[in-house]
Amino acid sequence: MTEQTFVVDGIKANFRQDGRECDGYREFSAETDVVSNTNGSARVRLGGTDVLVGVKAVTGEPTNDGEGEIEFSVDCSGVASPEFADRGGESLSLSIANALRRMTLHATAYSRASLAIVPGTCWILKVDVLVLQCSGGNLHDTVALAVRTALINTKLPVVELVKDPVSGEVVDFEVSSDPNAIRDVGGLENFPLLVSVSEVASTCIVDATEQEECCIGGRLVVAVNAQGSVCCVIQDKSGGIAPAALLDMLRIAQKTSNELFAKVSESDQASRAGSLIGVSH
Repeated sequence: MTEQTFVVDGIKANFRQDGRECDGYREFSAETDVVSNTNGSARVRLGGTDVLVGVKAVTGEPTNDGEGEIEFSVDCSGVASPEFADRGGESLSLSIANALRRMTLHATAYSRASLAIVPGTCWILKVDVLVLQCSGGNLHDTVALAVRTALINTKLPVVELVKDPVSGEVVDFEVSSDPNAIRDVGGLENFPLLVSVSEVASTCIVDATEQEECCIGGRLVVAVNAQGSVCCVIQDKSGGIAPAALLDMLRIAQKTSNELFAKVSESDQASRAGSLIGVSH
C-alpha cells in the first residue's frame, strides 16, 4: 500500500493520519509583537507551517473617498519549502496576496474610514507576509490567521488636526509626540479568515496536511467573515468540482469558520496583551 493510498483510505473512513475527523482543525499558536519597527506583528504556527507578518503604517493619498486601505506583500521563501524554489514561490506568493486582497474588498472587512486622517491624506497599512516554513500544509489559512492577528495587534499613532485660525478648516495634521497616544484600527472584529476545503476521493476535508495535499483533486479557498458571510471564493486546484460538491464545500467552510472565529476571539484578546496563545479545534 502506497502512502497516498493509506492517506485516501483514512479520509474515506473519516479517520485521518493524525487522528482527526474530516472536519477537524489542528491546534495553532499565535504570538504578537515579534517584529521590531512595525506598528503590529504576529507569528502563527499551524503544524509545520510557520508564518510571520509585519504591519507598517505609512501616510499616503487615498484612493477611495478619502479613506485608507490595506496593501499586501507575500514572500514564500525558497528556504521554507523546496517547492518555492525558482518561480514556484513567486507564483504562490502572488496567489496568496491576491486572495488577501479579494477578501478585504468586502465592505465589512475593516473600517476604511478609521484610516482617514485629513482630506487628501490617509493611513495605508502595508502588510508584509513571510512564509518561514511550509511543511504542515494549509498555507492560505495560516497566512490569513497571521494577518488577522497582526492587524488586531496594530497600533496607529494619534494625530492632532491643525485648523486654519480664520476659517476653522482642517489644513494639516501632526502626529502626537506622546508614545502612549495610540489607537487601534477600526472594524477588525469582522475581518475575514480563509478556510480551505479540499476534496479527496469525493470526500471533503479542512486543514489539509502536506501529505493530504498530495492527494487533493480540487480545493476551494473560501473567505468568510465573523458574521458567516462568504466574502470571496477561489478555486485553488486545477481539478474540477461538481456543482453539488461546491455547495457542500461552501457549507463546510462556513461551519468551520464559525468554530474558528469562536477560537480566535481568545487570540484577539490575548494579542492585545502581546502574549502567546494556543488555539485548538
